[in-house]
Amino acid sequence: MPDTALLADAVGWREPHDVTHLDHLTIFVSDHAASALWYTRNLDFEVEFETPDGQTTAIRDDQDFTIFLTNRPVGGGEPRCVLYFEVDDVDREFGRLKLSGVDVLHVPQDNPWGYGPELHDPDGHSVRLWDKRSATDA
Repeated sequence: MPDTALLADAVGWREPHDVTHLDHLTIFVSDHAASALWYTRNLDFEVEFETPDGQTTAIRDDQDFTIFLTNRPVGGGEPRCVLYFEVDDVDREFGRLKLSGVDVLHVPQDNPWGYGPELHDPDGHSVRLWDKRSATDA
C-alpha cells in the first residue's frame, strides 16, 4: 500500500476533481470487426462509428459508454484488460451466453470480485458479469 503522504508530496496536493464517470475505453484487438460483432451479438452493444483509417470500431452500450476496438497485434497471449459488465441476473445472462457459444473460462461462482462467470472475447480479454442482487447477497 503506498504511503499517501509521500504520494501527495510527489504529485502535489490537489483538491478532489469532479470526475463524473468513465465514458470511453480502448481495447487493443487483432480484428476490430470480429470483436465488434462479438460485443454487439453477445452484450447488446451497438456500433457507434468506424474510424476513417479502418483500424477502429467504436461500440456503445445503452448507458452511452463507448469502447474503441482498435487493431493492434496481439502479443504474448495475455489480455490487456478485464471488463466488468453489470447485468440484471447473472445466472440468466450466463445461460443465454453459453447457449450462443461464448468462450467460458468459468461458470458463475463466488470470486474475489463477486459472484459471476468469466468469459473471453475473441482476443482473450476477460469479460466478467455481475449483478447487484448477487453483490448484496454476499
